[in-house]
Amino acid sequence: MDVYHDPHPSRKYEKLFLNWLYSCGPVVLRPANPAFHAACLPFSVSIQNLINRIIQNLAGATPLPRQAATLMLDDLRRIQSHGATHLFVLRPGAAPGGTKFDFVIDDNGHRTFVEIDEKQHRNLTGGFRKGAIYNVWDSAGTPFSVQRRTQRLVRDFWRWTLPNIDFRVIWFDALGQLVCNQLLSPGKREWYVPGKFNFTNF
Repeated sequence: MDVYHDPHPSRKYEKLFLNWLYSCGPVVLRPANPAFHAACLPFSVSIQNLINRIIQNLAGATPLPRQAATLMLDDLRRIQSHGATHLFVLRPGAAPGGTKFDFVIDDNGHRTFVEIDEKQHRNLTGGFRKGAIYNVWDSAGTPFSVQRRTQRLVRDFWRWTLPNIDFRVIWFDALGQLVCNQLLSPGKREWYVPGKFNFTNF
């Protein structure tokens, strides 16, 4: 199988996943190909849907950190107040290079998109650069500056809700659950630790 991925020295769980992939059969590692992501970019996230999901999640068994979730709700409602209803992870019409999946696995023409979610994705922490601006866009291409945690959740939720792709979410602490013959099956699947935040129940 051909595995399209750009290794990053600080992402140890991506490296662990890649090492596990080699145990599943012959792997040819190739650079990430933005063209694979281009077809996904026209899809957006409903702001109200995401707000509803966050509120429901806070009342559930595996809630996001409450303070971080409250700040994200503030971001989303502020954008709504400007008349926006949907958010895009890249400016509509932009080149696809800015947003990628961690891995795209091509097995005889069948593509599976994989995202490795690190601890900071669950805790909504990490990856904050002082002075950096994090944007999401409405359907008119208007940018809205948001906190990094808001941008991250929008992107993760966008990936999870994309239609017509075979997609995998693998949480950093669930790598030990992986089974080779389950990875490339059709549809969406998430590997997570019970009792921890996950998108299956979000």
